[in-house]
Amino acid sequence: MDTFEKALKDLKECVDKISLKDNSLEESIKAYTEGIKHYETCKEILDKAKQEIIIDGKDI
Repeated sequence: MDTFEKALKDLKECVDKISLKDNSLEESIKAYTEGIKHYETCKEILDKAKQEIIIDGKDI
């Protein structure tokens, strides 16, 4: 599994690719699809961290 930092960096790169005016529709769709995967990785990591914080907070 990627680290949050790597997934976020990769997501930003996908956004940059989509923003290029020279990209074809197919290239933009590919970058969008990859970006969604990186977004989901970031979200999973953040959700897991949030759950750990909630669990730790209840133990106090």
